[in-house]
Amino acid sequence: IDLASAAVTTSAAYTIGALTVGGTTTSSLTLGGNLTLDSSLGATGNLTIGTGGTLSAGTYTLTVSGNWDSNSGTFTQGTSSVILNGTGNLNSTGDTFYNLTVGAAGKTTTITSNLTVSNVLTIASATGVLTDGGGGLYNIIVTGTGTPFVNNGAAVTCNQFNYRNYTDLITITAAGGTYNVVT
Repeated sequence: IDLASAAVTTSAAYTIGALTVGGTTTSSLTLGGNLTLDSSLGATGNLTIGTGGTLSAGTYTLTVSGNWDSNSGTFTQGTSSVILNGTGNLNSTGDTFYNLTVGAAGKTTTITSNLTVSNVLTIASATGVLTDGGGGLYNIIVTGTGTPFVNNGAAVTCNQFNYRNYTDLITITAAGGTYNVVT
């Protein structure tokens, strides 16, 4: 399905193949029902999982160019990859991402809730920014193994940056970039 110029709102349960919301036009996707992906999803605007809404990502990639808001609904991560490639807010209260890429070249991702990533958090560009929209209220928590945090030289601002690996008991090295922990 390619919806080139309209906002999409769902209120029922759907399973769909490839979905692109917006082409050359900025469009948004709002979920009030259940959406299970069986292919990748792209939105050139905002993605909102509203009250009663569930987005089940499975193994697919979701690319969003605007805001991500799953505060009122539920995001079921599976082993998916979420790419936020524009400037926007990330409000994921209570939800966990598997793979998350933020901070595209010249873009700012502003967290407006605590952020949890269970596999790999990537900041894509040295000119990208991952910042705390609460002036030091929010934490970034990464729980993956191997190389769970990849920073290509960007600035990161948050209340706390936590790496939790309960099974391997290893140390993470955060390199490349500027880390501002607000106290």
